[in-house]
Amino acid sequence: MWRYVQDEGRNLHKIVDAPGWMLNLFRRSAYKYMKTTTWAQGIGRLRREDVFQIMSDDLRTLSIILGSKKYILGDEVSEVDCTVFGMLANCLWSMPGSPYEKLVQGNDKITLLY
Repeated sequence: MWRYVQDEGRNLHKIVDAPGWMLNLFRRSAYKYMKTTTWAQGIGRLRREDVFQIMSDDLRTLSIILGSKKYILGDEVSEVDCTVFGMLANCLWSMPGSPYEKLVQGNDKITLLY
């Protein structure tokens, strides 16, 4: 949602090594596709602030569930841990400059400037 709709792919050059013309072509088609897809799914109908609040609430809940445990479901890694890692890694390493990157890093003073 953030990468292709809210940011319109403007930061793709930071994570993808491709010629500018190719990124621009991809950005346009990805924006149109993702805007339609997120609208149909429902999250694209929400205000940006609401989407951010949902993510913030989800991270807070995840933190409470994890608590001081090493893994979410106990003493051994599970598919749930792998799934959560994938989601958090996406925020940290694939969305440079996003408010979600800052949120995952633990920055409580985030201003939504988009």
